[in-house]
Amino acid sequence: MVDIIYHSTSQSDAAALKATPSDSFTRALQDLLRTAKSQELDPSSLLAEDSSVTRAFLKTLKKEPFWREKGDYEILEVAIDFASTIELEGRQLEAFLATFSANVNRHWIVVVPLASKPGTAFATNPIRRAWRLADDWIILPPMKSPRGFASRMKGHGSKRDVDERLVAHQALMTGYRLSSDAVLLFHVTGALRPANSASIRRFSCFRWLSDAFVTTNNLRNNWTTGNPEAVTHLLMLDTVAAQLHRLHLDQSISLPYTIDGRYRRAVSSPLFVSALDIFTTSETKLADRFRAAFYFFSRSFNEADRIVKFLFAMIALESLFSRDFGAPIKTTLADYAALVAFARHERAEIHNRIRTLYDLRSAIVHRGQTTVITESDEAERIAALVLVRSLRLLQRFNSSPAPEDTFFEYLRSRKLGIS
Repeated sequence: MVDIIYHSTSQSDAAALKATPSDSFTRALQDLLRTAKSQELDPSSLLAEDSSVTRAFLKTLKKEPFWREKGDYEILEVAIDFASTIELEGRQLEAFLATFSANVNRHWIVVVPLASKPGTAFATNPIRRAWRLADDWIILPPMKSPRGFASRMKGHGSKRDVDERLVAHQALMTGYRLSSDAVLLFHVTGALRPANSASIRRFSCFRWLSDAFVTTNNLRNNWTTGNPEAVTHLLMLDTVAAQLHRLHLDQSISLPYTIDGRYRRAVSSPLFVSALDIFTTSETKLADRFRAAFYFFSRSFNEADRIVKFLFAMIALESLFSRDFGAPIKTTLADYAALVAFARHERAEIHNRIRTLYDLRSAIVHRGQTTVITESDEAERIAALVLVRSLRLLQRFNSSPAPEDTFFEYLRSRKLGIS
């Protein structure tokens, strides 16, 4: 199972991030930097050693609110970046702490062109005005000019005007998708590198959920994946400095669906919005399990090769339900999937189909079978229905004391027992 950790960005977290570094942290940081200077080492090299100074610094750092909320290496990177450039004495120390705090608490607007190709000559009810998906998620119509982009950013939190020449350059680097496609906006907080990571994590969660909801609502258009004009970057705007950064994406954006009225209805559902909040803030094992399942489903959804598409769809089901090591996995998947996602009169048929699909999965993996015709589409459709309908259980159990245990106890108590 994929191990993905997501950090909360709620209001309480934002308040914690603004905490002033403690005196003990300040002293430990001074000691660390003085030792590094006396040994003619850079601070990062000293931190790699097991010394009393290093241990003292790490011990105090772990007690700081901003460390606990933002994660180990993120704050450490900020400290090293800035501490290695100045002498920490007297007023310079105060200046460093002010700079340190400001960079830990930088606010960014993340701009993601939702690159898609229309399925017909004219999109159905294309988006013409901004609409708010959730508190921190907004979808905008295409931005027709650099001036329009700058104006939009001022309306969504930028403190200064963005240089239009910089916008024009970034628009060129994204293949002018800013002016031809709908744009997703959301916010992240932190220094540049952790903000980069947070941006990719948050957009990935949005995309994984979006792909599944598009499938269950039959919104996919009929074209092949692998658009040569796909977007390979997202943009990050520093709301104070008005600096615009381009961040490379490991998985390019080429959505096989149109951002229109039907899409808006699908992703505006309370179930989607609630799942997006859990996916981007919760650190429970159950949330990890669901994120992994939707990640693998998205890999299936965006894959052109039928065998690979089929295998990823089956892995998505296994990621969600595979835990009872003593039970045959084929039966477990069929039982749980049929139980949580289908009406009583459908369950026996779905149960048999999943068992058949799992036999094909085993034949591919263990015996080298290479023939997959319609099974990839069937596996993808079933996986999407199961994952989306299972989100209600995530809502129900994720706030319980032991969410993953409670989830599986519920499944076992309702198990079909079909052999």
